[in-house]
Amino acid sequence: MPSAGFVSEDESSEHYETVGYRSTDIIKAFKDLLNLLSLLLIPDEIYIGDYTPHFSVQIGEFGTLKPDGDCTHQSQYNTLLLCFMDDSQRLVGKILLRVNILVYRSSPQFIEDIKWSTLRMLKYLLLLLASRDTEMTRIFFSCDAHGSVPVLRKMARVHEAYKCSVVMMCGDLTGKAIVPIVEEKPGVWWTSPWGKKETYKSLEEVDRAKKAYEKRGFYWFLTTPDELAELQSSPEKVKAIFHEQMTSRMRDWLQLVEEKVPDDVKIIISPGNDDDEVIDDLIKASSKVIYPMKMVVDIDEIHQMISCEWVNSTPWDTPRECPDDELKIKLQTEFDRVENYENLICNFHAPPYGTRIDLAPKIDENLQIKVRYGSPTMVPVGSKSIRELFEQYQPLLGLHGHIHESAGTEYIGRTLCVNAGSVYMQGMLSAFVIDLPEKTGGKVEVLNVSA
Repeated sequence: MPSAGFVSEDESSEHYETVGYRSTDIIKAFKDLLNLLSLLLIPDEIYIGDYTPHFSVQIGEFGTLKPDGDCTHQSQYNTLLLCFMDDSQRLVGKILLRVNILVYRSSPQFIEDIKWSTLRMLKYLLLLLASRDTEMTRIFFSCDAHGSVPVLRKMARVHEAYKCSVVMMCGDLTGKAIVPIVEEKPGVWWTSPWGKKETYKSLEEVDRAKKAYEKRGFYWFLTTPDELAELQSSPEKVKAIFHEQMTSRMRDWLQLVEEKVPDDVKIIISPGNDDDEVIDDLIKASSKVIYPMKMVVDIDEIHQMISCEWVNSTPWDTPRECPDDELKIKLQTEFDRVENYENLICNFHAPPYGTRIDLAPKIDENLQIKVRYGSPTMVPVGSKSIRELFEQYQPLLGLHGHIHESAGTEYIGRTLCVNAGSVYMQGMLSAFVIDLPEKTGGKVEVLNVSA
C-alpha cells in the first residue's frame, strides 16, 4: 500500500523525524489541518503587520523549504506560500505555511490530486474567514441539534466566526429523552438513563451529570423516589414534564439567539420530523427569527427558499412523517408557490433517495442494526419523491438533514444537495458554510465545517 509521513523539524539540531501513515490517512490529516486553521483564523479581523486589508488570496505552488528559507518548486509539496493582495493587487503580506507532509511511493496523479484539493480547501477557508469584499450571500446551515445545549449555544455565535448573512438551524431541534435525577436521601442522588444506576454524593457530581445529559440533548428533572413511582404509573404526567422541559430549553435558546445575532443577519429556524408541534409557536413568536414553513423566504434579491419539515415514513413513528406519496403532495404544494426554479433553494429535512447523503444502518424487525463483518449494513432511506421533484424542477440547492450518518454533498443534475449530518451527542456542531452565486448561472460554493 502507498504510504506517507509527516515530517517534523527540530530547529536546533536540523533533525527531521518521519512518522509513517497510510496514504488514506492523508485526507484526515488535511481535515485536521483545516480545523486547526479555523481555530487560528477565527478572530474578527486578520492582521498582517499593522495593515488590515480587504483582500483576495493568491496561493502559490507547493514547494520544498530550503535551509535559506526560499520556496522552490520541487516535488515534495510540503510548504505553501499565501500571498495577500489588496483591491489594487498590491502585496500587503504573505505567510509561509509549513504543511510538512511528505508523500512518497505514490502515483503522480495521487500527488496532484492531494496538491490541488488542498489548495482549493485552504483558499476557500481563508476567503471564508476574511472580510467579504462582495455582496454575496453566505449561509451557515446546520440541523439535527436534538436539544444538545453546547450545539445550540454554538449556533448563536457562528455569525462571528464565519461572517455569514444568513444563519439556519433546521430540523429536529428538540431532545428525545428525559432523565430523572432521584434524591434517594439527603446528600445522595442517582440516575439510570442506560439501565445502569449511577450514584452521586455531592452537588458538584450532580451538576456534572446535568451537563453531561444536556450535552447529549437529554432533559433532566429533580425528583424523589415517591414521585418517581407515581410518574411511572402516569405517562401523561411524564409527557407534561417532557413538554415543560422541552419548551423551556427552546425558549432559553431563542432568547440567546435574539441577544447574540445582530439585526443584519437573517435567522431561519425550522422544525423537523422529530419535533412536537408545540415548538412551532415559540419560533413564530420570536421577533427576529424567520419561521419558513408554508411560505417563500427571500434569501436575497435573486434567491428564494421553500421548506418542508416532513419526511417519508420511518420505523420510529415520529410526529411529522408520512408515506412518500403523501409527502410528494406536500412538496408539490411548496414548489407551486414559486415560478422560477433556477435560483431556488429547497430546505427539505429529508434527503433525496439513492444518494451518498441518505445512507443509514439497516435495521431488522426488532429495530436492531444489522451488522456484516463487524460494520453496519448501510442502505438508502431518503425520499424518492424529493429525488423525483429535484429531477423535474432542477432547483439550485437542496438543504437536508435527518440522516445523521451521511453528511456530505451530492448532485442531482444541476441541483447541489447537502446534508450537514449530526454528531450532537458529542456536543459538536456540524454544518455547511454556503456561498450563493451573485448572478444567475453561477456556482454554489460549500465548505463542511464542525465546531
